[in-house]
Amino acid sequence: QAPGARDAKQVDEDREHVEAAIGCCVAGDREGYVAALAAMGKGVRGALDECRLAIEEVVLPHCQPIELAQQSQGALRAQMQLVEAFSLKCSLVSTDLGSHIRILPDEQQALAAKLSME
Repeated sequence: QAPGARDAKQVDEDREHVEAAIGCCVAGDREGYVAALAAMGKGVRGALDECRLAIEEVVLPHCQPIELAQQSQGALRAQMQLVEAFSLKCSLVSTDLGSHIRILPDEQQALAAKLSME
């Protein structure tokens, strides 16, 4: 089997597992999330988990934006899907070294947090 065909097959398989992982993550199904992650390719798995941790530990509780590590296009798509599933926004940041995403907190939530600190 040609390398390109194998890579295309892995992308299709990862896409299904990414959708399952995102659904489980948003629903709070930790076991389902871990099982879906385990079935993915290593790069996408790490990128998705990095994104989940950033959302759960920085963006939502602290209303702070965060920039993630550089990723492949497939991993970036998975991260963007997860961000959207949490009803957050992100921007794609491209440099000479590669691309990564910046996750932005919900504007209303960030404003409310800022006002409560004053």
